[in-house]
Amino acid sequence: MITMLAAGTLISLFSGRPGFKHLPQRVLQRIATVAGAGLCAALLIAASPPVHAADDGLNAYQQKVLFEPGKSVLRAEARGRVTIYDGLDESRVDQAMDEQFDRIENMMFVRTRRSAADGTVDYDDDGCD
Repeated sequence: MITMLAAGTLISLFSGRPGFKHLPQRVLQRIATVAGAGLCAALLIAASPPVHAADDGLNAYQQKVLFEPGKSVLRAEARGRVTIYDGLDESRVDQAMDEQFDRIENMMFVRTRRSAADGTVDYDDDGCD
């Protein structure tokens, strides 16, 4: 809906301008639709939550799958699916190794967070680029 409004506005702005007069209406509509979609995407990106909030949600989801897997996750693992857990704390990885040992062949941990005594956080280098 917003894309169509933006497209209509852009068509009305450009249809009478030099360089655009010779273009058929359908071409103007396509140009305006693409520009409107780009505008909408830019607005969505600008209004999106901060990255750390998204990371917190992803971390919570990963921990739920890791420690409280649903039936669908267990069925997928039985068929050979491997879940990649990204950026979990070292203590949670150790806990998973102890508590979820029977599922360990279906887990892969990358960029594990390690907290140092001075409060800094370091991530394991998984060697992937």
